[in-house]
Amino acid sequence: MSIDASRMTLVLTPLIGIEGSAVLVKGAIGLTVTMGTAPHCVTLQRIFMVIDTHLSYNAIIWRSLLHQISAVVRTKYLTLKFPTVKGVVVVKGNQEASREYANTCLKGKNALLINRLQAYEEKPEVIIEAVEELVEVRLGSTNKEVTRVGCTLNSQQKHDLTELLVSQKSNFAFHPEDLPGINPEIASHRLNIDPSFPPIR
Repeated sequence: MSIDASRMTLVLTPLIGIEGSAVLVKGAIGLTVTMGTAPHCVTLQRIFMVIDTHLSYNAIIWRSLLHQISAVVRTKYLTLKFPTVKGVVVVKGNQEASREYANTCLKGKNALLINRLQAYEEKPEVIIEAVEELVEVRLGSTNKEVTRVGCTLNSQQKHDLTELLVSQKSNFAFHPEDLPGINPEIASHRLNIDPSFPPIR
């Protein structure tokens, strides 16, 4: 990329999980990242860790960047969507090329090569239960603005926790309208029914 090495800052912590072992970091550098092509794009500054190794990727994007641009990822379809001021950008991957890269990376590592998409074995449902009984605590003026806390708290702990939850009530979503801002072109819920059939209660 013809970037001056003097722009990098020292990083002493190795990266874990890139090649199955620790990888030394040559340095960190801030770069301008443009997602999409003009005029359907977003531009922002991000810090990258620079390593010297052979990978199938030129760069790995952290989840925080996807969150920052409000991206929606569907790994099943190798599709990524994110909003811009000029509309929604849709990025589609190539399944055949993806499997080819996977085969190339796995060769010589005693791993099973991927020749076709395989159905994942359905896992048994895991039911998570509370470790203690819960009691409702009202956070607002309506019966729907409630949450639950453990019943083993003493009166002072319950009072302090309730005050904290009430002070942070704006972070809770009690109704669907409490979650605005998601463009329906990016993500929406639809019933898989024939639109020619009228709804019947």
